[in-house]
Amino acid sequence: MNRKLSILLALVRILTNRGRLARRPCASNPPLANLALTFVIASVLPCPAQTVVNLDARDDCACSAGSGISVPLSAGRYRVEAIGPAAGGQFTAYNPWGETNGCDALGENCANGWQVAYAYDSPSLGTRVHAANGVFATPAQALAGSPEQDLWVRCDETVSFWIIDSCGSCVDNDGGVSLRITPLRNHVTSSGHVWVRPLLESPGDAEVNSGPPPFPAGWTLVDPNDTVRRHRDLHAPGSFDCSDPNLVPLDEPFVSTLEFILGADEVTWDNCQGAWYRSTFDVPVTARNRVLSLRANVDDLGVAWLNGTRISSAVGPSDLDDFLDGEVADRVDGAGLPLLNWPTPDVVIVCADSLFVAGENTLVFGVIGDASPLEPTGIEFEAGFSFDLGADVDLDGSVNITDLAVVLANFGTTGAGRSEGDTDLDTDVDLTDLGRVLADFGESDE
Repeated sequence: MNRKLSILLALVRILTNRGRLARRPCASNPPLANLALTFVIASVLPCPAQTVVNLDARDDCACSAGSGISVPLSAGRYRVEAIGPAAGGQFTAYNPWGETNGCDALGENCANGWQVAYAYDSPSLGTRVHAANGVFATPAQALAGSPEQDLWVRCDETVSFWIIDSCGSCVDNDGGVSLRITPLRNHVTSSGHVWVRPLLESPGDAEVNSGPPPFPAGWTLVDPNDTVRRHRDLHAPGSFDCSDPNLVPLDEPFVSTLEFILGADEVTWDNCQGAWYRSTFDVPVTARNRVLSLRANVDDLGVAWLNGTRISSAVGPSDLDDFLDGEVADRVDGAGLPLLNWPTPDVVIVCADSLFVAGENTLVFGVIGDASPLEPTGIEFEAGFSFDLGADVDLDGSVNITDLAVVLANFGTTGAGRSEGDTDLDTDVDLTDLGRVLADFGESDE
């Protein structure tokens, strides 16, 4: 036992020399990050790692900072989106006038009515207003048209959220706004390394529905420096015909959409043919409550796969017919999975732990380029992966020398909890727990 303890203490000394991942305290007014806007077009279920903030339009309303609900956030990137009761929120939208009138025939552009808007404030971010995307006749319309945003918190701090209104005008408000805050701690985009392989069929619906082909045979790597198959966040919608002999398809935009994803490059195979697009991200051994939040623009139609499991709707014959008839519509299938299609971004959130694996995880998109006779055909996407580290026994956000010391101090203990070093929750602190801490040593949940 003494020899074993000597070996463990030697490990402690080695890991101590590697250093501890530092937490980032608040600094004085770091530069404000850019905020990327898009539209939420698919309802998703709440996941364990997410925070839902319910803002009452009367109780959490103010004309300036200092009111509302405070949320402590660690430094990192977060997605903030408005949700309704179907996705775990308390509210759908709010009416700052207490009445609805002056709407057009579609229930939009109202003089008074329902909207989704809020403000947030922190020492480093200052005060920011997320303005309404219109005033509508019903709460459901207001929620459907509400853009989401990505928020970059550059230090550990508390961010306050509230509904902003004219001073003294909160008393007649109805409803409220529910916000889902999802940490995006492992950020993967189409700007990184993407492997591409052309589809063998046309249009390719059966192929993309059946799952990705084996890797690496037939795949081509498109790295960030590729100047042929990658456009750098071009944001230039348009269409063209690949049969035009005077056209160079790879000189044209690879994605045509009404809402581009800021900061995500466009990637294609040849801008005429459908293709598979493959990216990877890593998952720590002891990660729990794992959540993948994905947003993608595919042109024309597509299917997303995570580690060989389909996580978006299959493409059906009616989807192809609707595309040709100009009746493109967003929809979800019977399992609640959204269809990935043109012309707006689609959102998929995965919170089933069983779909993830420790180590390298694979995200693959099968994109149909021949749903329409016109092109372009390609993809732009971003995915955020968040998790809780099971080996972080002191819950400080990283697996470090403190966690290892706790496991060693309680080694051999039975009836233990996580705070005492039981990383796998079997009530024993043993070699399994030690191995898990060593495997994830240096990992952070940011």
